[in-house]
Amino acid sequence: MTPFTIRQANSHEARTVADLVDAAYSKWVPIIGPKPGPVLADYSALVERGVVYAIGGDDRIAGVLVIWPVDDAMLMQQARADRLTLMRLCTHEKMTANQDCYRKRGGVQTKLEITPDGHRLV
Repeated sequence: MTPFTIRQANSHEARTVADLVDAAYSKWVPIIGPKPGPVLADYSALVERGVVYAIGGDDRIAGVLVIWPVDDAMLMQQARADRLTLMRLCTHEKMTANQDCYRKRGGVQTKLEITPDGHRLV
């Protein structure tokens, strides 16, 4: 197997990216209700903005990262790349397995945000 690489996704991969995100989040819909925000995102627009990265090897995409700066933080990862002070990871309040994973790695919940459509994000 070829080692994984991380690179910016291109416009021809936007549909594949959207499909991977949908597959990753579909198991949570029965738990949290409506499809979460990442599933509803416009990946063609995000790819054009240059914030979507493809993770893969052997000529296939195995995962994606969406990374962009917001205020004083880098959403997703690589917070130090732009001299930002911290990294914020966002997950739905009912996605407890994700929260447990973050806590085991030293993460702490800093806030609860309620989105306009009623999702509770931590």
